[in-house]
Amino acid sequence: DPAAGGTIDAWVRRATRGKIERAVSEAPDPETALLLVSAAYFKGAWARPFDRAETRDGAFTPAGKEAKRRPIMHQAGRFRYLELDGRFAAVALPYKGGRYAMYVFLPDRASGLAEFCRRVDAGDWEEWHGRFEERDGMVGLPRFRAEYGAELSEALRGLGMRSAFDPARADFGPMLERPAGRLYLRRVEHRGYVSVDETGTEAAGATAVEMVPEGVPRRPFRFEADRPFLWAIVEEETGAPAFLGSIADLP
Repeated sequence: DPAAGGTIDAWVRRATRGKIERAVSEAPDPETALLLVSAAYFKGAWARPFDRAETRDGAFTPAGKEAKRRPIMHQAGRFRYLELDGRFAAVALPYKGGRYAMYVFLPDRASGLAEFCRRVDAGDWEEWHGRFEERDGMVGLPRFRAEYGAELSEALRGLGMRSAFDPARADFGPMLERPAGRLYLRRVEHRGYVSVDETGTEAAGATAVEMVPEGVPRRPFRFEADRPFLWAIVEEETGAPAFLGSIADLP
């Protein structure tokens, strides 16, 4: 259906409160039998908002570039904090209600964000989530807003989903009430949006899948996100990330 793309995009705009305009970057292939689309939206106020009077310009240094001056939010208090020497420092910033928190991972300066992302896996996250401890400290975090999009087919193949993209081997029969020929994945696209300021976070995501037939007191920590970092909005009870991204540069 030539109008399918417009119908899908209109639904995505409603589901993400207008933060994501399009779920697919191009019109569906004429042979497309099924287009699966999911959308998520999150808007959370910090449990303890940052005081705008404490926001001041500070240095942010992207990898391989000169430092730039950007507004950095600051807050002193008690936070859940984790530091692994030689790898990263991380802090959890809870949202009102306590169900969700934003975890910010600041990789070691010597290794950087790209190396950190290459090495991290799901097992690491499960271990780290349980190791955060309440600590007194100072957090500096830039305001940031990002819109991003990615075609995920190659990444998913690399993770072992090769047969899903193979017309001869893909098997999505159990998903269908009635036969529709052999379906396989043609492409998987993801769009995202996130905005963080003193009051809280707004985030949205849409994915389209196209198928074709402790004890001793410690010194207060100082956490200053003055270089590229990873962030995740996490459902605290399960430890599952609802949104995940990185900030490599600031406009």
